Amino acid sequence: MGKKSWWPIELILIIGIYGIPLQMIRFFEISYYNYLFSAQTIILIGYTTLLILSIFRINQASKNNNHSLLFFFRKKFLSTDIWLVLLILTIVGTYKFLLKIEFIHIFTISSGLPPVVHLTSVQAWSLISLLTISLPIGVIAQELYFRCFLFEIQYERFISYTWIVNGFSWSIWHVYSATNFIAILPTCFMYSYIYQKRRNIWITIIAHFISNSIRFYFTLKYLMSI
Repeated sequence: MGKKSWWPIELILIIGIYGIPLQMIRFFEISYYNYLFSAQTIILIGYTTLLILSIFRINQASKNNNHSLLFFFRKKFLSTDIWLVLLILTIVGTYKFLLKIEFIHIFTISSGLPPVVHLTSVQAWSLISLLTISLPIGVIAQELYFRCFLFEIQYERFISYTWIVNGFSWSIWHVYSATNFIAILPTCFMYSYIYQKRRNIWITIIAHFISNSIRFYFTLKYLMSI
């Protein structure tokens, strides 16, 4: 794919399969459970679509650059890489700090949530099941797309500044999610910067999985309490 043609197509696909449907259900007067279930289903479909798209794009690009899917997993995760994972997780902690800044909330795209009501055990576990499936698929899909496919294309044009462009591209992915895409920028930059320096996808996958697992834990506690 040419250097100038990647971003409009990919942004349309990402927003179309993930953002627009997620925003649309906010305007329907549905129960809290139906809202959560619908939103999580859309997210899972979006992640799965992104995963398929990523594998297809990487395989397509490999015809020109010989970087097959396995090429990106050639490096092993070493014990010395643990500190990089910890560094990323430390930067992740700045997200809550930035959310305390009133200006940041201007960039939150949200129409509010339906009123909270009690969930039955069946409803809670159905949501937990969806979240459990979405967790690994979401992490792998995003890492393959933003670090393996998109990063390589952006590197051809931006070279040493690729981590900035790539990090911002990844933050845009969160524009319609519950995560504020401006507050998450430092985290996105850190992922992309470390990947550019080390070119080891295992580092960002492991850090991403741990970070999302921590968020999943608190989501689990929340769902079990309502």
